[in-house]
Amino acid sequence: MLLLICGPSGSGKSTLATAVLQQAADAAVIRQDDYFTQPFLPYSARVDDSFETAENIDWDKLCTDTADQEASVVVVEGHMVATQHQRMWQLCQAHSRRLVCVVLQSSLAQCKQRRLFRRPRSDEDMAELKAYIEQYMWPAHLSHGVAAIEQLESTRESPIVTIDTTDGRTAEEYLLQVLTACDEERQ
Repeated sequence: MLLLICGPSGSGKSTLATAVLQQAADAAVIRQDDYFTQPFLPYSARVDDSFETAENIDWDKLCTDTADQEASVVVVEGHMVATQHQRMWQLCQAHSRRLVCVVLQSSLAQCKQRRLFRRPRSDEDMAELKAYIEQYMWPAHLSHGVAAIEQLESTRESPIVTIDTTDGRTAEEYLLQVLTACDEERQ
């Protein structure tokens, strides 16, 4: 099975992927953030939304690495992976895998909270990240991420599980929702 987990930055994609790793006996995770083609820049040095769009990600390498995984469950997570839904579907067809798409929905407030407090930061770093989220990250999600998710939802080539991550449940409860939906779809 290939789980494609998408949603805005800070919605809980990595947390859900980690829950899969902890629960599945044979799982691997491919993280979109590991495939940026440009060097990391401090938030204060970023002048556009290029870290929030699909253009600066090495999708060929990400797809090759995904295809090379031998684990029974492969998770591909990232804020723009929905743009690659068709390629992932084709990859699954070629490798006899089942594709399940998980769409995490969240609010700006929750995404900002999760991003700001996922690790200790100085007051200056907090202010820079907050400004970056408001100026680039969230607007890019609304213009690029939402469009990619809508395109994914319109294809209906694979099951889609939509999760509202503002409801206070744990990652393990979200994983149970995904597994339940997969079982129901098989019947």
